[in-house]
Amino acid sequence: MANVTDVSLQNVSVNGLPPVPDLAFYKGKFGVTASALVGFEKPVSKKMSIGFETGIRYMGGLSGDNTDTVGTFLENSNQGGSRWSIPVQIRGRYRF
Repeated sequence: MANVTDVSLQNVSVNGLPPVPDLAFYKGKFGVTASALVGFEKPVSKKMSIGFETGIRYMGGLSGDNTDTVGTFLENSNQGGSRWSIPVQIRGRYRF
């Protein structure tokens, strides 16, 4: 589970009007997440090693908040669905 807080856009100018200081975009909620990661670590010397990790990650969709975007070019632009990503991490470790 992941907790995503409300997401808002700041200083957005809509239809040539003065910038809106805080434009609601997504409602906060708890969402489903899942990932599968694999990796390896290879010793380079007696005290040093290098590692590589990758996999696939899923995060459920957020709920769009259209209270401030109705009638603007941003209306329904926050109706995206779930997200898939492929994280990659390269790391080094040194033991003292």
